[in-house]
Amino acid sequence: MSGHSPTGWAIMLADLALILFIVSANQAGSPAVPVEVDAPSVPQAIFEASDDAPPFADWLKDQELGQGAIMEITIDYNHGRFDEAYGSARDLLKEADAAGLRPRVVFAEGEPSTRVVMTYGDN
Repeated sequence: MSGHSPTGWAIMLADLALILFIVSANQAGSPAVPVEVDAPSVPQAIFEASDDAPPFADWLKDQELGQGAIMEITIDYNHGRFDEAYGSARDLLKEADAAGLRPRVVFAEGEPSTRVVMTYGDN
């Protein structure tokens, strides 16, 4: 006999499991490490194309465009009608470019609509 207990490995495994439990429990009780997250931009102005909406160029002139102005244009279009949506986006981009903005454009298939959201931030 070698003097080693046949259950020695089980005791060692139990000790390791206990150590792992203690370390995990200790970390679970510690406060979370703070993570810096940019605050989401809050919309300051929203334009939705409709029959009673002013022309986009007029709406854009009424906005106080300062440093940090961010514009997102979202155009929803019917399936198979992307070319029309692209044409609308191109027209809006020309107006935004004239105002010194470089908007983000998002196309999505769905019920046709056009929305422009203006936010202000450090982005």
